[in-house]
Amino acid sequence: MWELRFEITREKWAILEVVISKFEPAAITTACGDVDLFDSQYNNAQLSYWEKFEVLVLFKDVKQVDRAYSFMIKVEGVSRSLRKRKIRGDVDWNLEWRKNWVPITLPSGLYISPSWLPIPAHASTVVSLDPGRAFGTGTHETTKLCLNYLDSFRFSEKLKMIDYGCGSGILSLVAAALGCTQITATDNDPLALEITEKNTAINSWEKVITVDAPENIKMEKCDLLVANILLDALLSLKGVFSKLVGKNGFLVLSGVMTSQTETLISTYDPEFVRQEVKILNDWCMLVFSKK
Repeated sequence: MWELRFEITREKWAILEVVISKFEPAAITTACGDVDLFDSQYNNAQLSYWEKFEVLVLFKDVKQVDRAYSFMIKVEGVSRSLRKRKIRGDVDWNLEWRKNWVPITLPSGLYISPSWLPIPAHASTVVSLDPGRAFGTGTHETTKLCLNYLDSFRFSEKLKMIDYGCGSGILSLVAAALGCTQITATDNDPLALEITEKNTAINSWEKVITVDAPENIKMEKCDLLVANILLDALLSLKGVFSKLVGKNGFLVLSGVMTSQTETLISTYDPEFVRQEVKILNDWCMLVFSKK
């Protein structure tokens, strides 16, 4: 088995994907930030908000990988990142990415660890996580912004939180570890719900975190709603979020770039008061309160 790996902009990939397919690859995986885009799980509209992403192409035939490499090395903007290598046939590539994912320690001392690693003696409060193929390892800027916000948030005993677009469940798990006792985690992807349920069980927080599909959520007012998803979804969900967040409750929106913030602000301003905007490497998190 042979591998080609390279970075490319979305505009070029929309054209080159067709060309690469003609070299008869065994598989193509596209990774954006810390989310893997398998099959057709994400559409082109969603991809447009991830400007550059990494492509991994697997080949069984060495002649085909050589032909693909010879073609790609001539593509402007690709040659610098283009890598070709022979890989072992006995490697489970669905698990290989784990080697590069390391634990995270938040300012409060909360330790977020891959579930397959031992917990160090110095870690007093721990969240164990296995994201599988769902979004959310804590490495992408949008997730980091949300994690730091939750880490500084004061959770009262009766506070209700909704994690909308929960992915791996990382934000729900961290909120539970920080003292939130009433959390609803939801996502329109059944795989994300399955993985969040698994991670909830790993951390023994089944009584704290309720995992369910969006259509099953009761329209009860919450005190904090966090949505780390893409711009189109955030815009279309404004009416839903308005119903879910109680008066003076907080709405945290992440997953957008600095160039997209004004669109988001203008959409939410009629019913929400903007409290703060946090930026990390051109990615933004906006915090609102309900009027």
